[in-house]
Amino acid sequence: MSNNLTYYTMKTSKKEFRFNSITKITVVLLFIIGSLHMSAAGMSSKASSTTIERHRVWLNVTGPADTFSQTLIGYRTGATDGVDAGLDGAFFNNGAISLTTLINNDRYAIQFRGFPFSSSSMMPLSFETSISGTFTLAIDHMDGLFLDPNQPVYIYDVDTNNYVNLKTTNYSFSATPGTYNNRFRVVYNNTLDVADNTFRVSDLVVSKSNGSIIINSGNTVLVNVALFSIDGKMLYNNKNVNSNELLISNLYVNNQPMIVKAISDNGNIVSKKWLY
Repeated sequence: MSNNLTYYTMKTSKKEFRFNSITKITVVLLFIIGSLHMSAAGMSSKASSTTIERHRVWLNVTGPADTFSQTLIGYRTGATDGVDAGLDGAFFNNGAISLTTLINNDRYAIQFRGFPFSSSSMMPLSFETSISGTFTLAIDHMDGLFLDPNQPVYIYDVDTNNYVNLKTTNYSFSATPGTYNNRFRVVYNNTLDVADNTFRVSDLVVSKSNGSIIINSGNTVLVNVALFSIDGKMLYNNKNVNSNELLISNLYVNNQPMIVKAISDNGNIVSKKWLY
């Protein structure tokens, strides 16, 4: 009788030990799971609190025999005026016609630029066709600030010197087979309304950001930008700018004064001294 009682008591003690151990492990696991859930929820809440701002325009070009191409231009949080991995999309196409934007003379189907948006901004377009005929540029759709009726979106035809607000009318033009990298630009104001379009030294703004040189010419489109040391040595030369802004990266020069020489699309030349 006494042995049976002792055995029963020991057995109960083992059960209690096993129960308490399992309970503790369960509590720890629940605590870990709860902590992970709270951490994930916190990260999700933090991510959702980051606002991504986008302002976009989808441009179409159509031509004979129902040929079609589309490109997207926009301004977005986190974008720059250079190539942005994961945002800008390179162009690949075997169609009869194609419409793209240009970054450093490379073609992109999608191009975002950074903030702040400026009405003096200019986006160079590339149009390529393997057929002759009449083609039409038009806005497919848009969002963000471009929905503002007071914000025009012009197509500027360099060959004809025409500015057409694509928000109010489409633009038709004729072309023969070829690649047109210097003919069309998207702009946001009509420089024909500006009384004086002279390219001045004060229009050429040179700055540095994150080791890169940024050259901006306001409303003036540049075709060539060259950098020289004070003793006349050429440090950089780009003959295919076709934009009012240029980003120069990986230029390995020490802190030194240099000469920035810029040539506009109408042949005006401006040079200015700048300290890197």
